[in-house]
Order: sequence, then C-alpha cells, then structure tokens
Amino acid sequence: MNDSRTLTIDNGISATVSALLLSFASMLCMAQQPDITWSDYYQSEQAEILADRARQAMMDGRYPEAELQLDQALQIIRVSQGLHNPAQLALVDQLLETLLLQGKWEEFDQKLDYISWLNGRINADNPDQLANGLLRQSDWHRAAAGVIQRSQSAWYLIQGKYLNWQAVSILENQYGKQDTRLAPVLYQIVLEHYYQSVLNERRGTTSYEFKSDDKSIANGWMLSRNESVRRSYRIGRENLQRIRDLYSVAPGVARSTDALLQIYQADWEFLHGNNRLALELYQDAYFELLAAGIGESEVEGFFNQLIKLPAQVLQTDWLEPEVPDNELVLEFYVWSTLYPGVETPAKFLQPPFQPYSDDSSRVQLEVKLEVSGNPESGSFDYGVTGLNIVTATLDAESVANRVFAEVPLLKFRPRLEAGELAAHRPFLVNYRFARD
Repeated sequence: MNDSRTLTIDNGISATVSALLLSFASMLCMAQQPDITWSDYYQSEQAEILADRARQAMMDGRYPEAELQLDQALQIIRVSQGLHNPAQLALVDQLLETLLLQGKWEEFDQKLDYISWLNGRINADNPDQLANGLLRQSDWHRAAAGVIQRSQSAWYLIQGKYLNWQAVSILENQYGKQDTRLAPVLYQIVLEHYYQSVLNERRGTTSYEFKSDDKSIANGWMLSRNESVRRSYRIGRENLQRIRDLYSVAPGVARSTDALLQIYQADWEFLHGNNRLALELYQDAYFELLAAGIGESEVEGFFNQLIKLPAQVLQTDWLEPEVPDNELVLEFYVWSTLYPGVETPAKFLQPPFQPYSDDSSRVQLEVKLEVSGNPESGSFDYGVTGLNIVTATLDAESVANRVFAEVPLLKFRPRLEAGELAAHRPFLVNYRFARD
C-alpha cells in the first residue's frame, strides 16, 4: 500500500484508509488530554471552542499547543459531522499554518494530501469549488517554497504550478477554453514561472523537473539552468498572449483592456532582459490608451506610478491612477532568501499564511531609478542607479551588505513621459528582509 505522501484526488481508497489511520492515531493522543472527554466528540460546539483556543495559542507563539487543539477540533468534526464534512477545510488551513511555522514538513505534507483528498470528495460535483480548492492547495505549496531548503523549495513551487494547471483544465471543461475566468489562474502560473527562474538564476540552483510524487529527482528529467529559464520565459509569454486573446474575443470589453494586457507582456520582456522589445510594447500601449479615449494626463499618471515587477494582480479595467504623495514611500516585503529581489505575495502577509513578526529586520532606503545606455539603439537598461540607507534596525555593516546585494535586483516598471523613457524622482522604500 502507498503511504499518504502519494495521495491524489483520484486515489480515494488509499486516501480514506490513510485518513482513518490518522484519525485513529489522533484519537489515541486526544484520549489522554484532560480537557476533552470521549462524549465531547459528539458535541460539535466543542470544535469551535478548541479552534478559538488554538487561535489564541498561535497569537502567543505556542504552536505545538495550537496544533494539538486543532487536531482535537478536527477529530470532533469528523466524528460528529462525518469524514467528508466541509467544516474540516478551515481547520486544516489553520493546522497547515501551525505546521509551516514549526517546520514540521512530514506532517505538513500529510495534511496537504488529506485536504487534496477531501477537496476531491466534497467538491466532485462542483467544478468551481473544486478548482478553488486546487488553487488553495497551490497557495500552500508556494508558501512552503518560501521557507524550506532550496531543492525542496523547487519541488513545492512546481507542485503548486501543476495544481494551477489542473484548475485551468477544470475551468476549461466547465466554461470553455475562451472564458476570461481562466485569466487570473493563467497569470498566477506566469508568476510561478518567474519565481522558478529567479530560484535558478539568482541562487545558482539547478532546475529540476519532478516526475514523481516524492521530492526525489527523476532520472532523465533534469534540465540545464539556461534551458529551464528559457522554457519558463516561453510559457509565461504564451500565457500572457493567451490572456490577451481571451479578452480580445470577449463581449463588452473596453479598448483600454487590450492596452493594459500589452503592458503585462512588456513587463515580462523587461524582466527577462529584452528591453528593446519591452520598450516597443510599452510605447504601443501608451498610444493605444490615448486612442481608447483615456485622457493624456491620466495616461501620463499611469506611467508615472512606481509599479514593482512582476505586478501581483492582473488589471484588466482602467482605473484612474492615484496622485502620489509629495514624499512617496513604498513598502517592500522580501519573500524569501531563496528568491532575492522578489516581493512577498500579498496574501502571504495575511493569516493563515506565515506572518511577519514585529521584530523582522527592516531598513529605510532612498532609491533612484534611471535610464542607462541608449534607448534609441536598443542597448539600455532601466533600474536602480542610486541607493542610500536612511535608517536601519540592524548592525550597519550587516545591513549594508544585504542591501547592496539585494536591492539592485528589484525591478520597477519603466516610466514613460510623452511616450519616452524618463527617470523617476528619488523615493523612499521601507524594505523588510525575509527571515533567514
């Protein structure tokens, strides 16, 4: 019999057996706890009490205690409401948080397997919820990729990407391959390919293609670093073109939408060093927005914004840009030491994903973004050319070493003024380091 590490949605029998074994072990453990009696397992309100206690324990940093209380609550739900009850999903989410914070990877993987099986059973006849469950599992894989060691980080990242492709397939079967509901998932896959390229290029990691459910490398499936980066670039480019095509045939789409989506294509080229092509796409989008009836001052304001790349959210509707403060200050939360220069996905700054503690290392910087080289010849760059440390919470030498190694890797969307490249005025960045 396969162990629980090899569970998939389709493998319902082995998953059920594994779940029952886990339940039995959990029951034996909880039978020794003074707070809960056997009769309490038939009183579902006890689960809510335990979940509240677990949340308080998490706030206090008592993660093992929170884990035990959540295990108890989960068992009560199983006994009182059945093995396939949706109420388990929120509890497993909280359990995954406790396990992630403790670095208990074997138990973390078991819960990922369990939630995969549970999502398949609960949502088998509801394609939207089934796809949403897969996307949530992908989030947890990506969260793990930011905190585990390097080779395993690649595994979690790739598994999360596979889950997103499964969600795409489900949505395609439900709504067709030309539906715009595919766009956010396709864009998330674009981001994952960017993260994968950063892991390969900036940390010297060999690229792996995992063709088994465990974390070992399958012989014959290892790509060279350059091949992997080129492959990720190509898939990202294809997905961005597909997103643009989806909206080109969708009814009632504003003309400005196509220009906005072309800007994301320009971002992708810029992130991969294809600066001449990127500039052409930015400039075409600039004039397309004007042709779509957007006022010149608004278009100028849009391209005057400081946008960290890659942008985390796919914008398809025109929104009037906000006027920046006189002293612009950006917040930048570094995702992981494995992914230098990459911003933390916004959802990972909120529960139940790993939060940043109040004592996380931070520094305030003054940054200059300028054009270097000759844009007319196509040989140019646009990036950080000036860097000054304003305040820091760590030893000055330690801060300086990290800042000057990491911050030049940050990418911002180039500024256009009257359709031509222009420097941004100096701005401040509250830069928060990732946990080591």
